[in-house]
Amino acid sequence: MIAHSTTEPSQETISLVRLSPTEWRVSDPRVSVHDAASLLGFIEARGGVFEVTLLKSGVASRTVHSLDDALSLFASNHDSGRVSPSVRGSSRTATQ
Repeated sequence: MIAHSTTEPSQETISLVRLSPTEWRVSDPRVSVHDAASLLGFIEARGGVFEVTLLKSGVASRTVHSLDDALSLFASNHDSGRVSPSVRGSSRTATQ
């Protein structure tokens, strides 16, 4: 059985998997890995910024200055309808 989550993920429920030294896959671990709905998007470090690809309803791209800010784009409290780039300034080191 493939089950979709009925609520949007929060920053605490997002799964971040390192694909390379500069790339991460972002998914919702509450949804079966066999369900395409579990894939939320990708993050790529490029120079001093992080490029985020969001796969919620269509494909959207944003650029931010930290991994924390990139992850916040996937959280339920973020306004995912915005299309202009968001640039903020804290930092985080990914360990996975």
